[in-house]
Amino acid sequence: MKHDLLAYRAALQRKLDAVDAILSDMTGGSVRSPAPTRSPNGRRKGGKRTMSAAGRARIAAAARLRWKKIKAAGKNRL
Repeated sequence: MKHDLLAYRAALQRKLDAVDAILSDMTGGSVRSPAPTRSPNGRRKGGKRTMSAAGRARIAAAARLRWKKIKAAGKNRL
């Protein structure tokens, strides 16, 4: 079954390549968009995302508020 699926995928890829070749001839360029820059594990490539101090403060304040509500309701146990 796996072999059949791989053969089917290969056939579809050949057809897609043929369609892309026809379209690129018609439009005078490439029809496929460039692949997104992602690493193999699915995360973005590039620099580390940073967060502003204000953003961290909002998140911390929201977390404190959530814990305050939980403790006020008497659900201290996890």
